[in-house]
Amino acid sequence: MDHMSVGQTKFFDSMQDGSIRILSGKSLFDPTPAEIVLPAQGKTIAETLLELRKAGAIDPLFLNDDAMPLRGLDLTVWVSDWDMNHAQIEIPVANWHRVRVKPGMSLAIAIRPQGGGGGGGKSPVRILLTIVVIAVAIYTGGAAAAWAGAPTGGGLSATAAAAVGAAASAGVSQCGSLCINRVEPDK
Repeated sequence: MDHMSVGQTKFFDSMQDGSIRILSGKSLFDPTPAEIVLPAQGKTIAETLLELRKAGAIDPLFLNDDAMPLRGLDLTVWVSDWDMNHAQIEIPVANWHRVRVKPGMSLAIAIRPQGGGGGGGKSPVRILLTIVVIAVAIYTGGAAAAWAGAPTGGGLSATAAAAVGAAASAGVSQCGSLCINRVEPDK
């Protein structure tokens, strides 16, 4: 033992008792990694993930019954030594049913949401500009309705003032959408 570090001691202890170490966040909203030590038992990554799901160690909404990530989620799995100090090898989803984690190894699981529907990720600039247009349209519609209903403004009835506000809001929304498409075209 005089030539071994603490990490090597853990590695050799885990080799002897046949354990694997798993680091995983429980949910998208709680990324704090949970450390779980399980007997290796010669299971594949897919079998291990299903066991974690069944035990409640990872959210059951992440995987289907075939250990495949559900739509809209990206589960990434890496295999490394016990302390994750050496090369971490990413295992593609297609290989989860083939790769077996050996005793003394670690399995790290990262959970990330993918971009929205419609065939890929969304542009953050486009999303931000859309939020700005929505806010401006709401403000403009309210201001136009208030002006149209005021005695010093248009002096219209409440229904007519609401229609003016809705028209102003719709106009701002349309113009804003045209501007966004010019600045950041949809892919």
